Amino acid sequence: LPRRLQIEFSQVIQQITDTTGKELSAAESKLWIVPVDGGEKRQVSPADAETVAYNAAVFAGDGRSAFVVTDRGAEFLDVRRLDLQTRALTGLKTSAKGDVAELALSADGRWLAFTVVQDAARTLHLLDTRSGKERTDLKTPAGDTSGLQWHPSGELGFHVQSARIPWDVFSYDPKTNVSTRWTTSETGTLKPEEMREYETIRWRSFDGLQISGIL
Repeated sequence: LPRRLQIEFSQVIQQITDTTGKELSAAESKLWIVPVDGGEKRQVSPADAETVAYNAAVFAGDGRSAFVVTDRGAEFLDVRRLDLQTRALTGLKTSAKGDVAELALSADGRWLAFTVVQDAARTLHLLDTRSGKERTDLKTPAGDTSGLQWHPSGELGFHVQSARIPWDVFSYDPKTNVSTRWTTSETGTLKPEEMREYETIRWRSFDGLQISGIL
C-alpha cells in the first residue's frame, strides 16, 4: 500500500504529545509510517528513554528500510539505515564530520546524496547504497550546497553559493562524475572570477575545542 514517512516533533509555538501522554521537547522527535489511505500510523523509530532527534527520512530502495538523519547516541546528526520492522538503526561508513543537513535518494535507490555542515558550509557527499562505500572523488563545485533533488535520468540537481557563484543551479552525473552548470546569476558590474574565495579559519576555544569560521 502507498505510505509515507512522517516526523513528529515539537516547535516553539506548539507542544506535541505522543500516545503515552508524554510531551516532546524541542530537541526530540519520533518517526512514523503513515498509510496515505488514512490507515493507522505506526511508529518505526526506536523507543528511547533519552532525547533523540530525527531531522529527515527517505524510504530505501528495498522497501524494508529507510535512511534517516538522527543524533541517537552521537554528537552530530548523521545518516543511519533504519529497519522498518525491527526498528534497528545501523550506522553508515562515511567521512562526514558534522551535522547532516539534508539527504536525497536516487530513483533507482542506488545513490544516497547528503550534505554535511563543515567549516560553516554544507558539503556534498554521495554514498553507493549497493556497495556501502562513499564516493570520494566527486567533481562538484566548491561552495555551500543545498536543494538536493534527483532527476529521473539519474542526475542530481542542487544549488551552490560561494564568493564566485552567487546562487546557481548545477547537476551531477554519478555515471560520468561530471557536473554541469545550468544557470549564471546576474552580478551587475561585479566580475565573479575576480572575487576572492572564502577562507576558512580555525582557532581553539577556552575549553580546547576547535572552532571554524569564514573570512
